[in-house]
Amino acid sequence: VFLPVVGQAHRGLLAWNLMGLGFLVTLVFSLPFEVGFSVSPNGWLLSLAIATDTFFILDIFVNFCTGFVDDDTGEQVWQLEKIAHRYISTWFFIDVICAIPFDLMIGDSSPVGVELGSFKFLRFARVTKVARLIKLMRTSELKARVDMLTEAKPGLVFAIGLLQVVVLLCAITHWAACAWYMVGTSSYYETTWVKAFVPEEADIWEKYVYAV
Repeated sequence: VFLPVVGQAHRGLLAWNLMGLGFLVTLVFSLPFEVGFSVSPNGWLLSLAIATDTFFILDIFVNFCTGFVDDDTGEQVWQLEKIAHRYISTWFFIDVICAIPFDLMIGDSSPVGVELGSFKFLRFARVTKVARLIKLMRTSELKARVDMLTEAKPGLVFAIGLLQVVVLLCAITHWAACAWYMVGTSSYYETTWVKAFVPEEADIWEKYVYAV
């Protein structure tokens, strides 16, 4: 079976990795919201979740067809056997765990989700998706290639740097709000800030505003 092998500098691979980074950014914001507020994605959020799951599954196959630079010789490796051996011995099992859509397999409407719902298996399934954020550790090479493309344009470099700061601040605020709400709805305490200040008839977005 012939499988095409692409180098790490291939523009198509760069576009693929940028798309993956976009999915990771959405996970940074969607995961804490789903876990903290115990909500299931629906509508376009469900479509986004399915697209994200599909991307992570396909990304495993892409990694089996991506060459790498040998650390000892500095030469590009194109042999599928060596690529597979290196991938399996490094990120493969982490990627497999990250690719399994536990929250869709153990959903609110599935027989497994209904049977195990009292044990909060659904929340646990969503928490396991946080493991996907480990893939952010692999974006250093992507960042280096993007820097090479933008270093000749100071204005673009400034805009990207500013965007990174804004996204980071928003992410920190978002995670803190979701964690604060989860603490407020904990069954370990009789009186919490949610029970004291958030109206029972408030919808999910009003609750989020209170948490922020």
